[in-house]
Amino acid sequence: MKVSLGSGPITLSELADLCGGVLNTPQSSRICVEAVCTDSREADSKTLFWTLPGKKDDGEAHLAQAVALGCPCAVCSPNAEPITGTIQVRDRVQALLHLAKTVRAQVNPHCVAVTGSAGKTTTKEFLSAVLSQTKPTFKTIGNHNSLVGLPLSLLEMKPKTEWAVLEMGMNAKGEIKALSTLAEPDVAMITNIGKAHIGLLGSQYDILQAKLEILSGLRPNGIFLLNADDPFLSAAVGKNFRRISLSANGRKADFSA
Repeated sequence: MKVSLGSGPITLSELADLCGGVLNTPQSSRICVEAVCTDSREADSKTLFWTLPGKKDDGEAHLAQAVALGCPCAVCSPNAEPITGTIQVRDRVQALLHLAKTVRAQVNPHCVAVTGSAGKTTTKEFLSAVLSQTKPTFKTIGNHNSLVGLPLSLLEMKPKTEWAVLEMGMNAKGEIKALSTLAEPDVAMITNIGKAHIGLLGSQYDILQAKLEILSGLRPNGIFLLNADDPFLSAAVGKNFRRISLSANGRKADFSA
């Protein structure tokens, strides 16, 4: 995945500061990059290579390929082989989240967060289409809704953005909590609670609890939009947000079709 920086070119020293890392080549501190990639094949002279850990393949194993393509710097763990300029961080995924949170705070748009077992991307597209009619609106790229995809997408957000519509997915408990904490949404939405990931989480109730993590970062007095037609969601309540229920089947709800 490769994204262009919405704020424009940034020096390596500035980027190191924003992600909480250490640039190991001070002489390259004034070099600017315009994009970030997580695939070494997409690296070039203006693109930072953000290596990511993996069970089968670690991005650090592909540093030589990125360098051969002209990459000026890579984000790595402190133990990576220093074959190029590197920004060293203790945890590469957490450093990416930290950088994205800094970008989100600098732009400070109103934010809508969307999750659910199905319909996340379609709902995100609908919301973005409506909001963009009157305000500069950002939306996450495609279905890049993971602990890596969402923060990478946020790096593309332009400074004058007024609304951000962010899709959030998960494969395990705690992932949506991390994304919601990053996004600090003003509005959180859950489309439904299905059986996707039931093999990972155990039951639909456990899926509900994982999806409700979207409320973790919801700003005080924020809005929680939920599908009243879903039996798991219809009972969800809370004290620190305004609950608005929606029904497409004529059921009793705040808004019903």
